[in-house]
Amino acid sequence: MPRPTVHEPHDPHHRIDPHHPRPTPSPTPPALATLFPGHDRTSTLARRVDWAATPVGDPDGWPPELTAAVRTLLPATVPMLLCWGEDLVQLHNDAFRELCGPEDLDVMGRRAADACSPAWAALGARVRRVLAEGVAVHEDALPLVLDRHGRPEQVFWCCSVSPVRSAVGGVLGVLVVVTDVTALARERSRSAELEELVDEQGRHVTEAETRADHLAVALRSNRTIGMAIGVLMARRRLPAEAAFELLRRMSTTRNRKLRDLAETVVHTGDLPVLDDRPASRPR
Repeated sequence: MPRPTVHEPHDPHHRIDPHHPRPTPSPTPPALATLFPGHDRTSTLARRVDWAATPVGDPDGWPPELTAAVRTLLPATVPMLLCWGEDLVQLHNDAFRELCGPEDLDVMGRRAADACSPAWAALGARVRRVLAEGVAVHEDALPLVLDRHGRPEQVFWCCSVSPVRSAVGGVLGVLVVVTDVTALARERSRSAELEELVDEQGRHVTEAETRADHLAVALRSNRTIGMAIGVLMARRRLPAEAAFELLRRMSTTRNRKLRDLAETVVHTGDLPVLDDRPASRPR
């Protein structure tokens, strides 16, 4: 479908060439002046659109639901996009135009099928779903890529996509309300990356602490055993090898850990029993 015809604006300072006179532009119809009264760029663009050539037709015949929706979204400072009818003819406010950048300046009055913009590529499926099912949908951080500063930029939108209903409840169009949450999404992403890095470092620290604890236990055990051997060497007048063998045999016969038995020797000054014979069995 061709783009809607746009009326040329009247320039009061333009000097008419008598050899090449320009046609006098037709004045803005009262309906357009009433529906799009603002002086912003989008309102000016909307007044220049030949709405009679679009699927929504001449504004004089627009249903009250459409005129009410237009009068709601156009002066709003929150970015809004209205998609009307089965053809999803697009109307938006100046805040939405600024949010999208130069790519979406020419979608006013155009059908969704003719609007090949990144914004519509991201929103289209959701708008059609709401039109078909009549159930609102919401996106906390919808990702899309826009060319807003002369280069592709990934942005994130918080979107509320809601049906616009008739007096009897039928779905006539879809209203999209958008908030740019790019900065918040990027901050959350950085926070998540930082948390993951901290968790990873924490795991490394925990592993190192665990290894250090095990090493400390081993060192403490070895020192205790060494001290116990020294006690037995002095108490029993034994060489080191014999003292360790005595301690080992006692650990086996009494079914006690060598470290625990060594601690007992260090604290009491001798083995629990004065000889190294196994405990006698009951008759």
